Amino acid sequence: MLLPVLCFFHTSGGKAMASQTVTKYFRDSVAAKLKINFKNSRFMISDLNSLIQGKIDSKYYAVLSDHKNVSGKLDVIVVAKTIKTKFDVQQRVETNIEDMTGILYIPAVLTANGMLLPSEDKYPWIPREHLHPIIDEELAIGYVNDFDEYMSNNYQRLESNLTWKSYFEFAKDMYESVTETEITSNTVKEIELEKNVYIFKDDSINATRNILKLYDHLLSSQPNHLQLYQNFINQKFTSLSPLIPNRMSEMQKHVGQMGGEYPLSPSQRECLNHFNNMEDGEILAVNGPPGTGKTTLLQSLVANLYVERALKKEDPPVIVASSTNNQAVTNIIESFGKIKPKWENNHLEQRWIEGVDSFAV
Repeated sequence: MLLPVLCFFHTSGGKAMASQTVTKYFRDSVAAKLKINFKNSRFMISDLNSLIQGKIDSKYYAVLSDHKNVSGKLDVIVVAKTIKTKFDVQQRVETNIEDMTGILYIPAVLTANGMLLPSEDKYPWIPREHLHPIIDEELAIGYVNDFDEYMSNNYQRLESNLTWKSYFEFAKDMYESVTETEITSNTVKEIELEKNVYIFKDDSINATRNILKLYDHLLSSQPNHLQLYQNFINQKFTSLSPLIPNRMSEMQKHVGQMGGEYPLSPSQRECLNHFNNMEDGEILAVNGPPGTGKTTLLQSLVANLYVERALKKEDPPVIVASSTNNQAVTNIIESFGKIKPKWENNHLEQRWIEGVDSFAV
């Protein structure tokens, strides 16, 4: 089944002013670097002096790589600063902070001989959840604005001729600038820190890079080019318009169908009529529980768009299906592959690429 709500977007130019504040919030939410829960992972313990020197015990490489990595290099994350878990009378003191909570993470490359090298495409970070105003000021170790300001003014230091010494100096300066505390101190803002430095294998995937590029593009674009996006994030209710009657002139706009086993229901045809009358930048929401024909409606809309473009001798449409999870998109792809051909041995009803059995990818 598809999601309970299908949203159809009609795209191109626009006039409305972009809400920079909302877009900036979206971007910051994606960009926020969070802490990594590594206490259940395989980790090794080192110390700050070894970290500064960039040289640790060579056995760490063998242990963290499971003896499977033959390249001689392993992506790791170094937790240089961790909040200390307190015990009193042999019992853990309960606080609002989880055990082994890191507050300074340094991505690195560990070689087979125990040398630490700078990461090629990741920066050191302090988790946003420990920076005000994301967290209560009394629990914060610094301010988000100070972190952003430091990165804006200093990230160029990571661009060329990078050594471990200069890389660690960058992380050290960042930490001290944001927290106003020396990196050698075992406290920050009256919070006690461990002396241990933790190192674990970096299995993280940077899946947000292109999303951030999209938000940066939206922030730099002219508002009159973003009509669809402005409608999507608009916090005001759109004024209601009268329903379009199901008359013959509307039915004649229905020029294509994906499979002719069943006709459209009255409510599906009503949706199709309104879809055919959408203006650039408008959004049409279709609500319905499972089994009410949303997938069939989607097939009809896609078929109608393709035939409409063909009749006008225009390029075929580019149609994007998006969901909060992969299952809804997978269901769409599978449903397009289950369309029964109406005529036998008709190549126009089949995919021409060998091994491909659906009309969606």
